[in-house]
Amino acid sequence: MLGLHILMRRFAPEPPREIVRRAGLRRGFTLTEIAIVLGIAGLVLGAIWEAAADVYMNKKVALITQQTIEFVSNYRKLYGPRGAGVASWDNVTSLGVKAGYFPVDMMVGSTPTDPWGGAVNVWVQQTPLNTILVGFTPVTVDECIHLAASLTFLPGVIYENFAGTTNPTTFSTSISTYTPFSFATIEDLCTRTVGRDLQVGFKI
Repeated sequence: MLGLHILMRRFAPEPPREIVRRAGLRRGFTLTEIAIVLGIAGLVLGAIWEAAADVYMNKKVALITQQTIEFVSNYRKLYGPRGAGVASWDNVTSLGVKAGYFPVDMMVGSTPTDPWGGAVNVWVQQTPLNTILVGFTPVTVDECIHLAASLTFLPGVIYENFAGTTNPTTFSTSISTYTPFSFATIEDLCTRTVGRDLQVGFKI
């Protein structure tokens, strides 16, 4: 029986050479192929992430822009009819909080905040500048660029300050002659003042 088995194996027909050759070609992906696929996947995911981040940023900027329009309007109603009054930079943030000038969704406890969690402060000076100053602090480069570009075209904006100071008394008395910046200037100034304040002046 064993001899018959040996003879059958000996005289059994061999498989076609093409089948043997193809079977030998079966293999996994090379490291180069895997690297290419991972690189393409990374580019796609990166593009999706960047697009989602832009949408998220634009949503926050639109929110704080609308909120700023609302509370600045409330301050104008208070100080507009007074004529000459406040001669120094008065921080009127707490006054606005007590009077309900800030939208409810801005408030974290008793502190007005922007969508990124930074504090929002308001100063006013009627003589000689006749200005409501809104400060956002701190801001990152991206937040600064997007927010400044959005606010600079609001009605009544007379200047923007990127000096990084929270003390408005250091501002020049000629500040009423300042004008909003171009986007290129905003981008340049925001890049140089990362982690500082963005302050926007509104004519009362």
